[in-house]
Amino acid sequence: LMLEYSRDRAITQQPLTVVMKIKAPVAENAEKLKTTIAVAAPRIEMKLDEARHVHFAWFMLLDNDTRLGLFTAFDGAFDEYLKHFARTVGPLFDSLFQYLEDAPPMPVADHPEAFVATAWKYNTAPVGGYFYSAYPLAPVSTIQQALAERVK
Repeated sequence: LMLEYSRDRAITQQPLTVVMKIKAPVAENAEKLKTTIAVAAPRIEMKLDEARHVHFAWFMLLDNDTRLGLFTAFDGAFDEYLKHFARTVGPLFDSLFQYLEDAPPMPVADHPEAFVATAWKYNTAPVGGYFYSAYPLAPVSTIQQALAERVK
């Protein structure tokens, strides 16, 4: 079916799907990634809440624990979204990138453009550019405000 409108103008959110290979020794580094993410989860969630432009975010080990995937749905421009997180949680990304192949220069906070370039290199767009949102024009801040008013 042909879409008769420009989807990118009709949707606020966009996806990020970055998948990178884990360095050798792969099994050992996959375990270190699991531990790092588990320990960092409260800080990650705090920073995501503070950002007010991330709808969803998660990590997954893929391909028999040989690749790490980062998946998010967010509001705004790709480059600015990533630069924001390079600056605010750069040390977390440094701790992850030490176990991944082809990492950007570190510390990430000092090299936000290289961090963005790496994300672009390993980002995989949805098939056919298709990304569904149940609330295509609602940024996180609008959703949070509506929920807060509903609770009052």
